[in-house]
Amino acid sequence: MNSKYPLISVIVPCYQALEYLPSLYDDLRNQTFTDYEVLFVNDGDDSQNDFLHDIEQKESRFHIFYKENGGVSSARNLGIENAKGEWLCFVDADDNLTADFLQNLYSPTLKDNNVDFVIGGYQDFNKQTKQFEPHLIDNLYVESEIFEFRELFPFIEQNVHFRAVWSKLYQTNIVKTNGLKFNEHYTNAEDWLFNLRYYEYVRKIGLVHDAGYIYNIHLSDSASTKYDKFHIDVYLETIEAIKKLRIKVGRDDKTVEAQRYNDLTQLCFSMLKNLFCTKNNPDIKEINQIIRRKLLSNIELMSALSVTELHKRSDRLQKLIILTKCSWFITLSHYILYKINNR
Repeated sequence: MNSKYPLISVIVPCYQALEYLPSLYDDLRNQTFTDYEVLFVNDGDDSQNDFLHDIEQKESRFHIFYKENGGVSSARNLGIENAKGEWLCFVDADDNLTADFLQNLYSPTLKDNNVDFVIGGYQDFNKQTKQFEPHLIDNLYVESEIFEFRELFPFIEQNVHFRAVWSKLYQTNIVKTNGLKFNEHYTNAEDWLFNLRYYEYVRKIGLVHDAGYIYNIHLSDSASTKYDKFHIDVYLETIEAIKKLRIKVGRDDKTVEAQRYNDLTQLCFSMLKNLFCTKNNPDIKEINQIIRRKLLSNIELMSALSVTELHKRSDRLQKLIILTKCSWFITLSHYILYKINNR
């Protein structure tokens, strides 16, 4: 890229984040790495306007974009459109960074200019207990390392850290040339889907032991998730994207298809859990209709379920219940399983 452009564009979507922004602003302003810009995207929250305006007046590297509320994905997409850096870095407005975060994250690119993606370790910070918990990936994070995509793919499949977009660096050219965007309809797994699309173009990955990203766990965070009406849709897309990557790393056709069928089978189960075990989920009549329309009518899902061998007794029982193809029996059985047993 032209030298007048920064090396890193940091994209920060902002919505109802005014109480967190001063702290993150200080973290970004005090980075030891200096060749970067910050793009704050105000996602329709007027309460943040004055603070963000003041930032833009003080810091020439900080740019503010305003838009109507459309969700974190649309805010990130606007950031991508306006980013001028060689690398993209996504940061959540309610998290924090150590002063050497960008320097640590960029360090693998200095070792190998062919690195297409950088992943940094991070720490959880529980604001209630005031405790940090580091998140490293097995023995990979002994020090900064560089891996071929094929070597790292087994960890990408299994480890949830590879799903988030923060504490990572993406090549802007790869993202923009291939039209990669966050799906603005999805509110769950949109990060994971974006990463899976990006991995199609990745050859080498740099790993950093602990880049200095601090993921803040708030008191309002809950293990109980909200109902996601696009649950089936987004995970069907991720399953197809994972299939492409399995082919990319050279797995044989039979193995790829068996793994895909297992993923589809697990989607059947997770769909039902999403219907019964989430906040603001539909009433039982609507759940019955959704089971008929989205599960029993999906030939691909039902075929995968019928041929996949399951080892857990509970999974085998659930499989038998679904394969009755009686929507009310499936609905009432799972109502008992998830609702009554969890009281």
